[in-house]
Amino acid sequence: MRRASRWILLAGVLALAATAHAGKVVLSNAEVGYIGSPEPRYEGRYLIRFELPELLSRCTVELAILEVRAPVTCPEGTGGVAVDVFPLTREWDAATADWSEGWSTPGGDFDMSLHGGWGARPGESSLMRFDVTDMVAAWTSGKLRNCGLLVTAEPGEPGVLGVSGSRGTEPGAPVLKVYYTGGEVRER
Repeated sequence: MRRASRWILLAGVLALAATAHAGKVVLSNAEVGYIGSPEPRYEGRYLIRFELPELLSRCTVELAILEVRAPVTCPEGTGGVAVDVFPLTREWDAATADWSEGWSTPGGDFDMSLHGGWGARPGESSLMRFDVTDMVAAWTSGKLRNCGLLVTAEPGEPGVLGVSGSRGTEPGAPVLKVYYTGGEVRER
């Protein structure tokens, strides 16, 4: 299943690249936070927010891919962890973000109707790629306010998403690649 979705994603990128007036912007300067739930059942969540170029609001978002590197652990005998990404619906600050404070719901306020998923393998620096096209398109069209993204191990699944040492513009930090048509956008 995962291999098939990668081929579909690659086919989509190649088709977009062939489109006249297609463009790509790579955003790497993200605000990144991490919140963790209290014991006994620990759950870690990444908060990631990219500032989108304003000109992107006049374009059509064709494809948006979020790349995140993070430590992933899971019980022995399981091959990986299901990881989800959701759009946050409330503003936050990386320096003060907390599991319980500042949210209506502990662990973050997010829209469950939009999400992307990835099957992450355990490791110190697991690379995860999420299709966040619908979220970025909702931000650029004004249908949803850009409060960022929440990345979390799927609730009820065995495994934990750990704290990444890569933040902002450091090597290995989150990257958002947006493929679009209908204009020209300068990278940030």
